[in-house]
Amino acid sequence: MGYGLSIVKPPIPLDSDAAWDVYDEILDEMDQLPGDPAEEFLSLINELTSYYPEQTKGRTETAERCPWVSLPIERYAGWDMLDLTISFSMASEVVPFVIKKANQQGLVVFDRLSEKVHHP
Repeated sequence: MGYGLSIVKPPIPLDSDAAWDVYDEILDEMDQLPGDPAEEFLSLINELTSYYPEQTKGRTETAERCPWVSLPIERYAGWDMLDLTISFSMASEVVPFVIKKANQQGLVVFDRLSEKVHHP
């Protein structure tokens, strides 16, 4: 288990309740129509993992800097959403970084733990 963030493509309503309603709709649609990862998510994954590499089997130097609980990250990317699970021990450092990078790319971040929505 870890700190969960969901990243989606706009448009997402600015109103928090309406935004979470859209989030629920996206989840429902993903169950029915899974798709290949959107280019926006692949770009974000590349940026995130260039700073925080995914752990590679047998490589201790990546294990120390790897905040990702669910690997490989690309496996958790679809057409409409990228789901990230971050180690609680690194969450205070990594969560703001992910939000900043996602927002810079025009993506919306749903923080499932704090129940906040971060718009670009």
